[in-house]
Amino acid sequence: MAVVKMQKISICALKKNRKAILEKLQSLGVLEIGRVLDEDADFRRMDTVGKKQGFEKAAASVDQSLEILDRYIPEEHSMFAALEGKKLITPEEGQNVQEERRELLKTAKLIYDLDREHAEQFAAITKLMNSIESLTLLEMVLVSMAFACVETAIFPQGKHWGLPPWRTGLWAVLANVFYIGSAFLFGWFAGIPAWGGWLLAALLEAGLFAMWYALLLETRQDTKDLNRSLKEFQGE
Repeated sequence: MAVVKMQKISICALKKNRKAILEKLQSLGVLEIGRVLDEDADFRRMDTVGKKQGFEKAAASVDQSLEILDRYIPEEHSMFAALEGKKLITPEEGQNVQEERRELLKTAKLIYDLDREHAEQFAAITKLMNSIESLTLLEMVLVSMAFACVETAIFPQGKHWGLPPWRTGLWAVLANVFYIGSAFLFGWFAGIPAWGGWLLAALLEAGLFAMWYALLLETRQDTKDLNRSLKEFQGE
């Protein structure tokens, strides 16, 4: 609609009806407010800075709550949604929002408070999980130290025992009891599936076998070196 020059219109009304009158004139689309008269002794311009800041703060609070809800329950949008702009509402819808503004702001504040509480609880859970992981590492170190003491008792230092079957068997059995038993007792791998537990047990057995085989090779090499030294001594 073309904007044509018109005569000045003077509207006298109560101050409390000012906002409703301006909104009604704007919604009719027949009047353009483009110039404000200077203040005089009878009419003064209203200070709307405080109310404007309050409205902007309320709008920001609602927008923040919508962003929070969108993180938890994403709303499906078309690929051209960003080009659509904001949806226009009818005067009746705007009036309903104004009437329910207090409940809407309470709901927005509740959403924000719940999201903050969720973030605090998540941080506490993360901190607790880190403490549990540190405690688990400490338990593993203590079990390993205890088994090292038992291993020293089975194979005392400074004595050449070779690999007698009963000592080797006792060492293997106690290794399984210490590590597998501790894993079940302290719940080291409670979060892994059953096949993961069997895989870890298989890796433990493979490690024990590798250590036993290394000791066997060392014993055989020591025997060869000893026999060679004995022959050399006898040849002299």
